[in-house]
Amino acid sequence: MQEREKAGSWLAVAAIGNCGCWPACFAASCRKVEWGDADRPRVTYFCAMTQTLELAPETVTDRPLWPAMGRGWRRFCPSCGGGPIFDSYLKVRHSCASCGEELFHHRADDIPTWAVLMIVCNLMGVGLLFVEFLFSPPIWVHWALWPALMLPLTLWLLPRVKGSVVGLQWSQRMHGFGGQDTKARISGQSPAGEP
Repeated sequence: MQEREKAGSWLAVAAIGNCGCWPACFAASCRKVEWGDADRPRVTYFCAMTQTLELAPETVTDRPLWPAMGRGWRRFCPSCGGGPIFDSYLKVRHSCASCGEELFHHRADDIPTWAVLMIVCNLMGVGLLFVEFLFSPPIWVHWALWPALMLPLTLWLLPRVKGSVVGLQWSQRMHGFGGQDTKARISGQSPAGEP
């Protein structure tokens, strides 16, 4: 096991004003520094970090990034590559039907939409300029051609990019994809089966 954080390091937490709602355990382990002026007081709490984080050496390499993103691109489970990742067009399954890996931890949010927007708009913009300067067609050709190309490309890319983002999050152990052993080590408890 490797220790990543040592006790005694300090973390600064800034807060505007002093609302008095901090828990007693927080106040006992922190130093309070007041600053600012009379009409806008500010408080900074310097908190001692006493928790250690232990990670097994195999956690660094046991989830390779590119294969997980590739499986997600193909819309399969990032863990095994056997079961489908989606229940419907963009709804991620609760767990993999093949290996049982929990997939509900994902937080893809707006990343797939933003990435598809960047890809499609850049491709369409370059294509539009290329066609305009090379052929100079009438405007109705642009109105007919580009939406007809943009919509299918967007609909084709969106689930693939979302699957890749879920694969990225799974491989990097983001948002709860770390498993029970990692959660237990972070919280200071021993994992099941260890003394």
